[in-house]
Amino acid sequence: MGNQKKVFFILLILVTLVIAWFISKFVHVISLAVLTVLAFNPVYKWFLYKLKGNTNLASWLTLIVVIFALISPLILVGTLTTYQITQIVSDLNRFEFETSSLGQIVNTKVEELNQLIASYSINYKITIEDINANLYNVARSVLGFLLSKIGSVGTALPELITDTILYIVLTTYLFSTQKKLVYNIRKISPLPDDMTMMYLNRIVAMARSMINGTFTIAFVQGVVAGVVMWIAGVPYTLFFTFLAIVLAVIPLVGVGFLLFPIAFVLAITGNVFGAVLIVATFVIVISNIDNILRPKLVEQEAKLPEAITLLGIIAGISVFGFLGLIFGPILMVIAYTTYDLYLKYYAFSIKSILSKN
Repeated sequence: MGNQKKVFFILLILVTLVIAWFISKFVHVISLAVLTVLAFNPVYKWFLYKLKGNTNLASWLTLIVVIFALISPLILVGTLTTYQITQIVSDLNRFEFETSSLGQIVNTKVEELNQLIASYSINYKITIEDINANLYNVARSVLGFLLSKIGSVGTALPELITDTILYIVLTTYLFSTQKKLVYNIRKISPLPDDMTMMYLNRIVAMARSMINGTFTIAFVQGVVAGVVMWIAGVPYTLFFTFLAIVLAVIPLVGVGFLLFPIAFVLAITGNVFGAVLIVATFVIVISNIDNILRPKLVEQEAKLPEAITLLGIIAGISVFGFLGLIFGPILMVIAYTTYDLYLKYYAFSIKSILSKN
């Protein structure tokens, strides 16, 4: 019987590895389905209550809410942002930096800098044409990269259709079977029930907090930044709003990384009111949005030191791409929980064994 168990466990491990390799191409779709279920589970439970336990209908109605509340706005924002990036590239082609108000200011500063360099007998001269060319090339490269990434969605249409169908099927399935899945995980896990549930609770709390907390806060901060930029007269507001939302997701970076340079440019080009308005709004409103919303949206079990969360996000993005924003912190909370359990249950035992030896 002992040998049969060993053979079976070896078979179980092999089957698990083969299945993991087999579905590895669809990890991003599976992950999005799981994250959707975590984020919209309150909506599903509300439908389930109203429909008196009809899991299938509740799942499909929740999916419709997801499409109208999340997917449709993303498609709309993506389309409008693409249009605005194209417009920026077109305007760059027609833009004469030397004759613009910013170009004239830069030209004056360049002349002063050249005089300073000449006073030290250095045979080097900065030209406005070189600055213009470098700025143009950098801007074209960045915007061209963004356009290529957005445009690649259209070239992968068959794969996108397959992923969409799989996402719909998985999401509705996970909504209706989540209780059974948790029960099976508890049965399969070799750990005691309390440890297994600690892992599950912290993983779910981290995923839900990253979605409901980080992304909601980033969205609100980005939208407020977009409104104040529009009032201040900043062009291409939609593109900068999208950029502000992306920057707001990253801890210790945030919207200020975008707003302060924009305020500086407005100030040196004569729009002092716009510059002051942007800085004041950031200091008074945007910087406090996090303090107001985060305690309400981030669950206690998901709280990690900010430095560890940042490390998880950066490492996660480098390994998993965009989904690393979620996976990185989840891996960090798994490691944090493991060390926490070790210190609580096993550290003393291991020290006793080592001291005896």
